Amino acid sequence: MNKKRLSGVAISLVLLALCGLLAVAYPTRKPEARVAGSARERFGLMDTRLQDPPGEKPVEQVFKNIQILKGLPSSQIYATMNFMRASLDVECEYCHLKRGPGNWDFASDDKPTKGAARRMISMVMDVNRTTFGGTNAVTCFTCHRGQSPPATMANVMKSKAQNDAKAPAIDPKLVGPLPEVEQVLEKYVEALGGKAATERVKTRVIKASITEHLLPTSPLEIFQQSPDKILFVITTPKGMIAESYDGTSGWIADGKGPRRLDGPAPALLKFEADFYRDLKLAERYLRMTVAGRDRVRERDAYLIEAVTPEHKTEKLYFDVQSGLLLRRVTFIQTMIGLIPEATDYDDYREIDGVKIAFARHREQLQGFEASTIIFAEVRPNVPVDKARFEMPAAKP
Repeated sequence: MNKKRLSGVAISLVLLALCGLLAVAYPTRKPEARVAGSARERFGLMDTRLQDPPGEKPVEQVFKNIQILKGLPSSQIYATMNFMRASLDVECEYCHLKRGPGNWDFASDDKPTKGAARRMISMVMDVNRTTFGGTNAVTCFTCHRGQSPPATMANVMKSKAQNDAKAPAIDPKLVGPLPEVEQVLEKYVEALGGKAATERVKTRVIKASITEHLLPTSPLEIFQQSPDKILFVITTPKGMIAESYDGTSGWIADGKGPRRLDGPAPALLKFEADFYRDLKLAERYLRMTVAGRDRVRERDAYLIEAVTPEHKTEKLYFDVQSGLLLRRVTFIQTMIGLIPEATDYDDYREIDGVKIAFARHREQLQGFEASTIIFAEVRPNVPVDKARFEMPAAKP
């Protein structure tokens, strides 16, 4: 597959994943208590039957020689490959042919490991279909556990003391009663400056830089206008990429000219364009529960597990002391398993009474798809022309 072919899409999805521009939550209604649902919900299993986002092509219509993963949305191919790579702790060359620096022949079947991978994917999919009702109960990682040869027997040579030593000691400070969801969200709002301060902001202009996996650091500008408009402008060595949601639909303009977006990008853009979306955090989920305590970047954190209307799980980590959001974990549902994607929020600074995370780091599968946005300047309530968000006319 040709990575250059998807570079614009990859950059835009990274921007959307990273730019939760203002993390503000206000409980407009009480979240429902978590209740036991179906077996799939209770055991964290997801249905492997996929539905393409509107307008998105399946992977076999975008790339050559796709045999087993037919029907996979094309936007998920890199995440799926990276999931297998991480599960076996190998690199792309393990299965794919590299003819020279930057010269990949992804369609080639020369390597026997690629054939073996196809057989194993078919086996796993068949096991899940026939034994687990189509859920991703078994994945590559189930047997491989981060190594190429799968484990075939228990390690009986280690003593119980050696095995017990693997489990980290529980921090005494992390033991104790947990707060209610409402208490965590209310503290979050207070830490950020409060609902009133947030609603006083009507526009925002941000200057930043973005560093993406395998790409150089590039300047980034973000324009926002309430209630539902946003524009990203990134300047790369090969030219400028602009992406916007104009209140109705999403578009992108790059070296190929302006065009409307399809696939998963419009929905992500619409979400980012909702200027006060995080004031409705509790309304975004069917259920929320404080699941426990954890550690994030050496900080104690409350973990909230939330279920979306699409019955997908998200994990939100709030600093026990400050109340600020430290990490958000989402999961990409693919044919072969759930792929976690974490975004960390750091370096909170107060701008006109509202705290904003100036550093956002996104990481997927051991850092292979890692990206970082660093804010340099945030200007609230500056004039922003509505015309900025309109798709430019194509050049003759």
